[in-house]
Amino acid sequence: MKRIITIISLIILVISGCADKQISVEVMDFKVFYADRNNEKIVTENRKLKINSDENKYMAAMEELIRGPKDKKLKMNIHPKTEVLGVEKYNDVAIVNFSKEFNDVNGEIQQMIAIMTVTSTLTQFAEIQNVKIMIEGKEYTPPYVMKDNMVGKFSIYDKEQMEELSLYFAGSNADQLIREIRTVKVSSDETIEERIIKELIKGPEGTGIHKTIPVNTRLLNITVDSDLAIVNFSESFIKDHWGGSAGEIMTIYSIVNSLTERPQIKKVKFLINGEDKLAFGHYSFDQIFERDEALILK
Repeated sequence: MKRIITIISLIILVISGCADKQISVEVMDFKVFYADRNNEKIVTENRKLKINSDENKYMAAMEELIRGPKDKKLKMNIHPKTEVLGVEKYNDVAIVNFSKEFNDVNGEIQQMIAIMTVTSTLTQFAEIQNVKIMIEGKEYTPPYVMKDNMVGKFSIYDKEQMEELSLYFAGSNADQLIREIRTVKVSSDETIEERIIKELIKGPEGTGIHKTIPVNTRLLNITVDSDLAIVNFSESFIKDHWGGSAGEIMTIYSIVNSLTERPQIKKVKFLINGEDKLAFGHYSFDQIFERDEALILK
């Protein structure tokens, strides 16, 4: 009898623990990639995806791709009965396991475009640089030679692509950030995150708003690790800054809020010449910064 009571108590504890577990939902803005009707170019469709904290976002992205284009003029190039059996991430590689229907294509061109749409959809996540495809657990060989049968990021545009960026600059009183929407060309040898920082360094185009980064500042590099962007500036970022706590806030959060417009970025860390600097005026760079909506002029 005591044993039965103990077992019942354990079951109640497990159920209680599950009830206490909070599952958050994230809404992601991302793109799925298809081809035009004649398979002459790659076209994107914007999607919103609701992801629970315990879900695999890469698998959800692949399942969204397999659902096919909403625009009937676009072509998927992947057999509609293809199933996504799993997606795992190892370092910067996404390993996708499809059902055997993925091989049901009409010729090499369709096969190459199918690979391209899978790879382009997954490598829009900053932490994914290469994709490896499996068919029901067995290694898939692309129709062209790649190292270890991995496919890297495609340049789906000839040399550059157009992107609409939301950039934040300081208002006249240096107490609020003002958004400036800017359409820019992003070349194939740079990331959108790099272009965001370069545009911030250029300064605002509109009137009544002011620069937040010293013009002599150089972006040494920017990396994205999961949801954290790590921005590495030259020393002039600190040395040439005009100072003042208000100005420092505007500088920090113009960068943080501009970068966190990217759906995968939630936090930002600053480096100067590759090192943590303990002080940027009144603030410390040994910490991580998150988006601050309260600073944005509504």
